[in-house]
Amino acid sequence: SLEKPLLQEPLDDAMLGRLLIATDFDVPRSTGLVKEYIGFRRHVEGAISPCPKILGTGAFFLPFEDRRGRPILFIRARWLDPTVPITQIQQTFRAYMDAIILHLLRRRSSESRPTNVLEQYLCVIDTEGAGWNNVGLPLVKMLVRETNLYYPDRLQEILVLGVNSTVQTMWRMASPLVHPRTRKKVSLVAHKDIPATLLRHIEQQLLPTNWGGEGPRFPTPAEAGGLSDRVGAIAAAAWGHLLGGGQATGADGSPKARSPGLDIASSEPLAPGVRPCSPGDSGGSAGMFACLGLGRICCAAPN
Repeated sequence: SLEKPLLQEPLDDAMLGRLLIATDFDVPRSTGLVKEYIGFRRHVEGAISPCPKILGTGAFFLPFEDRRGRPILFIRARWLDPTVPITQIQQTFRAYMDAIILHLLRRRSSESRPTNVLEQYLCVIDTEGAGWNNVGLPLVKMLVRETNLYYPDRLQEILVLGVNSTVQTMWRMASPLVHPRTRKKVSLVAHKDIPATLLRHIEQQLLPTNWGGEGPRFPTPAEAGGLSDRVGAIAAAAWGHLLGGGQATGADGSPKARSPGLDIASSEPLAPGVRPCSPGDSGGSAGMFACLGLGRICCAAPN
């Protein structure tokens, strides 16, 4: 039988650098976050499969990188379903974080001069057509907690598109829940400023035409065909790799080869497990690593 692909996430300079920045260079707190992350990975038993119900909504979309090599996670707020349990949204958010982590790890071997040394991502929140029913405080609290506890300083910048009075009110209510450093990362973008703002971050040939670029519009849930149309090329390639497809991606995050399909109607784990890890597999700055698989997690450190 073929061995399932293994993702090793080293606790190296990039991760430790993010943790030190997130804690204002407080070494004991950073150490605590490392232990928290290892415990988290052990608890969830590896990489996390997305919730099939949410994949069909198109609310989360991970299509390509920006000009600085950061994967862009688009959140299309109008398709956030308020009837979906918050735990399912949490599961899907974690799955997209795993897709970002895997994508950036796979890029390491092909980049001679990386521009995204801390391996962070950009989040773009499209508020067009969204209302109070789509984004509630429980959702905001969950995302803030996940980001602070398990993915500290992985998020480098947030663009909120189409800001109006409703969005401004939502932000005033949510901002006290957010760390001051994170608040500084948020940019509220008015409708008239969307094309210029996005073009500063995204190559014109990738940016969809409805935002002033030359790229294809993102499919709506009704228009979506294959997995890439539903979740974005980076996510499709990452999950395809974990499924055993080994799909490669180009510099813009687009797949070089078609990934195997994902059965979004099934809630079963995407793969059964991975082999155990040993300290000799990876060094890293702290001599520790977390081996991520879809079935098992093993963390180790040298004696």
